[in-house]
Amino acid sequence: MKVSVSHAIGHEVRKLLVHTLWYSAEPLTADVFWRGYCPHGTITVMTVKYHASQLALNGIIRICGERFVLAGPHSGDAVRLLRLAGAN
Repeated sequence: MKVSVSHAIGHEVRKLLVHTLWYSAEPLTADVFWRGYCPHGTITVMTVKYHASQLALNGIIRICGERFVLAGPHSGDAVRLLRLAGAN
């Protein structure tokens, strides 16, 4: 299956997930991400879980139990597309 990384990170929640994981020192759970980084009232924890699972299916993040990390065969491409590498 050919993965379009630009399509996979096209949604704002997915961009925010990748961005947050890039700068995070620890794996995140959907609940921690939702409480700390999402605009409340528009996004639910279930929405975060859905988008995290889509990123995992596209090889951008890895889900280990309840936690997810930026580690997959396409994670580097996602970081480059979002211009996170080398950013201050």
